[in-house]
This record gives sequence, structure tokens and C-alpha cells, in this order.
Amino acid sequence: SIVVFALLVSNVNEKTYEYGMLRALGLPSSSLWMLLSYQSVTFAIPGIVFGLSISFLMLVLIESVLSGFTGFASDFSPHPSSFVIATVLGLIVPALASVVPTRKALGRTLRDSLDVYHQSSQATSVVVTRLEELGLKTWQTSIAILMVVTGFMVYYVIPLAFLFNSLPLFFAVLNLILMGMVVGFCMISQSLQPVLENLYVSLIIWGPDYCLRHIVRKNMVAHRRSSQKSHLMFTLSIGVVIFGGVVFSLFGPVVLNTAQVIVGCDIRVDSFSVSRPLKKADFDTFLTEQQKQGIVEDFTYASFPLDEYEAIRSSRLTSLAGFPRYRLDVIGVARNFQNVVYNQFAIVEDTRPDVEMRTTHMGGPDLIDALYSPPKAAQYQVPNLLTGLMPFEEDDPRTDLQKRYNKSIPVLLSKATMEPLSASSSGNVELTLELDVINSSTFDSDFLGVPYSFVSKFPGFTFSSYSVTVRVSPILMSLDNLQQILTDASNITGHKPIEVSMKSLFIRMVEGLDPLVRVDFLNALQANMDPDYHLLQNTLNLEVTLQRTFSYIMLVFYA
Repeated sequence: SIVVFALLVSNVNEKTYEYGMLRALGLPSSSLWMLLSYQSVTFAIPGIVFGLSISFLMLVLIESVLSGFTGFASDFSPHPSSFVIATVLGLIVPALASVVPTRKALGRTLRDSLDVYHQSSQATSVVVTRLEELGLKTWQTSIAILMVVTGFMVYYVIPLAFLFNSLPLFFAVLNLILMGMVVGFCMISQSLQPVLENLYVSLIIWGPDYCLRHIVRKNMVAHRRSSQKSHLMFTLSIGVVIFGGVVFSLFGPVVLNTAQVIVGCDIRVDSFSVSRPLKKADFDTFLTEQQKQGIVEDFTYASFPLDEYEAIRSSRLTSLAGFPRYRLDVIGVARNFQNVVYNQFAIVEDTRPDVEMRTTHMGGPDLIDALYSPPKAAQYQVPNLLTGLMPFEEDDPRTDLQKRYNKSIPVLLSKATMEPLSASSSGNVELTLELDVINSSTFDSDFLGVPYSFVSKFPGFTFSSYSVTVRVSPILMSLDNLQQILTDASNITGHKPIEVSMKSLFIRMVEGLDPLVRVDFLNALQANMDPDYHLLQNTLNLEVTLQRTFSYIMLVFYA
């Protein structure tokens, strides 16, 4: 339509004199309209033929490529609707595009057609037009640039931040957008300045001085341009102060909640090396004694990931179709895990309908305790329908699949795995372990993962609902199943028997404990730690420190 429009406009400009002569000789306007419509059709019909020919050649090329890739037979015959749609659009769109040039040709008077444009074709004319008259006003240009920049940030920069998992970039864009909103509200308030001026005059001038209102208003109108600048500076200052105060007031609880989710409990102890794990027996003895003294409410453990043990090179999670595959950490957790951690931060997205779950001390479903319950079905049946292009010449692969289905393990997965793996609480996934066989090559051991639940947030671990975070999402299972996997791996690879090593210790303290008693407990706890390989994290002290820090920041900000 743009091409037809340009061709017709050019044709009208070049043949204005001829069209004027035809009209002077008595040609009706309807005949001139028919003439221009005929020209638009002559432009459209070759375009339709050329476009359909190119489309058919592209169809043949694409069908050939897809046929070679999928193995299906190709059908090079276009659908009849494609010809109908192309023909109708090819005729209607040029007809609509010819309306403006035709009206331009018919809108000229005979004097303009026979005199002005005929002479201007042989001469050079200069027309001086103000920029404002062309429509390029400053405020319109500013709004257009602002909308383009905002659209670019929303539709390109924000998805790019999620694509590369760059949260700082994402929050920086949000801050820029919020600051732009503050500036926008300040500029909108400029339209309220005349109303506020009249209100202000009405409030301060009344009684005997009522006669002065008219004079004061005239002076304020005369100084309105300079007052607008002062008003804008004042509102921007107030807006920045309010914006900063709100950000700091919201940032404090967000940082504290994030720290609580990451740490997961009141006190946490982590080991950096599987060769220097936490001494579970020593910690059990010490913490059990502290429970008797009314200092510790409960404690629990989490293991090292499977791929950190010597017999296992990697652990991969995939769909039952075998694609895509993600290398993820497989971690075992103790049965009472959710009775120790900050379970209020657990966000459950989906649970398996046939699994009965207990309730934690805080009222939510105990997802970890359910992992210690085997699947109700003793054996899962392999679907009868298998996809593939080649027939089975030797063994039916369903035999191998049935073995995998017999080794089923309950797992807890992140919601980030649902979309890439097409996983759900009513389906299953495949867990593949790459074992390091002594004096031999590697060996893959496959297990059927039975997702008991999906979470988007879980205390103590990195879970998310965004699919881009699937590669950093852990897989949680019971310590019993983790130990069974390690035992099978040591038997297959020839390594010595492997015991589960504890990486993290989670402790829940008794509420309302005296600070001095808490300090004495921490000192005694550190006596059981290896200072070179173990790290102590105290969420209770972190909470006090963060609150004090943000109080100082707010004091300095408003001062």
C-alpha cells in the first residue's frame, strides 16, 4: 500500500497539468476517478502475481527442509485460502491507498492545475515554513523520545536481564522507571499551579484586604513562568525525598527477609569441603544437651550435593523424553527439616495429589517429611506409545524403561523446572548419575524421580519460579534415599563404602532467650567447629544489625 501510495502521488504531481487540461475539455470527475483507480489496479496486479510466485518458491524451499529434517512427506500445494487472501488484500489495500492521491487530484481547481503547478515544474520554488507549523514541537518530541526509551527498557532490557539472570540490571531498570514516574508526577503537578495560586490567594487575602485579590492574581500570572521553574524544583526535591524515604523503608525488611530465606533458620553452620564435613555425632551430643537445658528448640541437617562425592561425577535432571538435560545439585535433607527452618517463607506451587502430608509446627504442609514416604504404587507402568522414526529391530526399549520405573525416588523440585521439563505433580522425571568407575570409563545410572511437590521459594536453598533459574535449582530428597544411591554407586564403581556427609546444620533457638545465654551458646558451638572450613551464620544478630543500620541511614537521609 505504501508503494502504491507513493507511485500514485508521484503520478498525480507529474500529471497535474494533463489532468487539468482533461477536466477543462469536459472530462467528468468520475471518469478521472476511474482513470486513477485503473492505474492503482495496474500497480496491484503485477504485485499480486510476483508476490504469489515468490511465496510458492519459499514454500517449496521450506517444505523441502522440513521434510528432510522430520522424515514426513512434503505437500507443495498451497492452501486455496492463501490465493484468496492474497488476491483480496492485493486489490483492497491499493484501492484504499489510492484514495488520498485521487482526492488530491480532484481537489485542485482548474486555475491551480493549469497555471501554478505547470509553471512550478519548470522553476525552483522555495517555501519557508516555521518548525512549529510542521508539527515538530519540543514537548511532542520529548514525549516521543521518552516513550521510545521506556518501551526499549521494558521490552528489551528487562527480558535481557532475565535471560542472563542479572538481577542488578533488572532492579536498576525498575529504579529508573520509578524515578521517571516521580519526575512525571512532578511535571503533572505543574498543571495544578494556577489552581493552587488561586487557592493560596483566597486563604491569605480576605476581610478588609479582599479588594487586593485581583491585583495579586494579576502579579502572580505575570510571574507565572518564573514561578513554574521554582515550583518544579521544589516538587522534584520533595518527590526525591519521599521516593528515597520509601525505598529505604521498604529496603530494610526486604534485605532482612532475603537474609532469612538464604540462611533459613536462627543459626546455621556450613562446611566448605566434603573432606571436612560437619561432625554429626559431636553436634548431636552437644545440641541434645542444649535442648535439655531449654536453649535449643530443634536442629536438623542437609548433606553435600551428590556430585561432590568421589564416586559420582555429575547429576542431571531431564524429562522422560531425555531432553533437555540440566546438571543440578542433588541434596539430602533430614526428616524434621521444616520444623527447624523459617517455614513461613516456603511457597508451595503444586503437590502430588496421592501423597499424604503432615502439618508443620507453623501450619503448612511438611514437604520434606513426605519425601520419606515411598510412592503408593509399587511399580509404574510404561506408556504403550513410544515416539521415534525407526522401528525396533532388536530389544524393545520399554524393558529398560521398566527398570528405570522400578527405581523411583520421591523428590522436591523447583517451579523453574516445570516449564523446561514439562514436569508436573502427576508426572515423573528422570535423574541420571554419571558414576566414576575405578580403572574404567564412566557409567550412567538412571532413576525415576517422582515429584512430590514444586516450590518457588524454600528456606535455606535457592528456589525460584522463573525458568531461567533452572540451572541453579537444587533437587531435594530424603537422606535415606541419598544414602542408598551412594551405596549403589560405591558397589558399581568399586569405591569404598560411602557415607552421607553433612554440609549444613540448621538450629532453631528457644524464643525469648536472654542475649547473654545466646552468646554463651554460640561460643560453645564454635568449639565444635573447624574455623578453617566451617562458617557460622547468626540470623538473630543479623536482624538487630540490619535494623540499627537502616535506622541510622534514615536518620542521615532526613537530616
